[in-house]
Amino acid sequence: DSDVVTVISLRTSCLALMAIVAMAAAVVSAAQQADYAPERDRAIELARAGKHGPALDMLVELRARYPNNAPLLHDETLVLAWAGADEMVMLNADEIDIDTAPVYVHEAVAKSARNLDDFATARRWYRAALLREPAAVEVRAGLAMATGDAGEPELARQYLQQAAPAQSHAPALLLASAYLYELENRFLDAVTTYDAVLSSSPGNTAALGGKIRALRALGLPGQALEIAAAHRNLLTPVEVARLEADRLALQLRDAAYQSAPEDQPYLYIDAAIADYDAAIADDDMLPPEAVRQVRIDRMVAYLERHRSTDAIAEYQVLLAEDPVLPGY
Repeated sequence: DSDVVTVISLRTSCLALMAIVAMAAAVVSAAQQADYAPERDRAIELARAGKHGPALDMLVELRARYPNNAPLLHDETLVLAWAGADEMVMLNADEIDIDTAPVYVHEAVAKSARNLDDFATARRWYRAALLREPAAVEVRAGLAMATGDAGEPELARQYLQQAAPAQSHAPALLLASAYLYELENRFLDAVTTYDAVLSSSPGNTAALGGKIRALRALGLPGQALEIAAAHRNLLTPVEVARLEADRLALQLRDAAYQSAPEDQPYLYIDAAIADYDAAIADDDMLPPEAVRQVRIDRMVAYLERHRSTDAIAEYQVLLAEDPVLPGY
């Protein structure tokens, strides 16, 4: 009996000691948080204002002072993701406990992994987040897209279909669905789905950009350019130039099949060549990497116009600049 009492006493003492240690750790953690809270708040404020460099400088300094502080590790990881520093996000991920980290950290790590084409890691972090928050549509959408990227479109669709009925028309899930259509080369379905997003959110940049991609894939660069012109900062100059080159090439193809008046048999081809000339002469319209392709297309237009001398001259210049030319 005395041995039992002794064991019980020791167990009680251990539990009491553990409780004291836990309380002490909580007190220390609270004290630390009180110490760094103003600096942390300032760093997050800077990051949300787009000043990622100064924000990260502050967070790096804080983490050096409190190296084992998980919330600061989470903050730094999130800001790194905002800054597009995907490789550094993944380095931080090695230190993060996937089972206890907040869902916003799961999502940040998953996005960075997907950006780096590490779809297995992206799916693992998205699944962990979805287990914690099954109703998080952004997480479900991310998991579906990463699964599609990994070559499993049917499973990706299942993730979307498992959303609550009330969430089925959530923009994030519609965007994911449209993206999966793109992966499956179902571009008309993609356009329709992007339009569904734009009907309720006309300025949704993800939907606008996706619709432009799908229209280009459908051979409708003119419509894609109309969207780009209405939203000036949506595409880079190089992306706009590619669309412009596509438009010119399509115009040439159309010209070859259009019935011109008998007295002006080359009316439409001449118009296409004039547009090529204008595009090549305008330094602001096409970046250098796009000019060569447009010149090649114009050479083809010269042949359609029976301007063989001009076509041969252009060919010789292009060949001298770079001997690699398309087979056609």
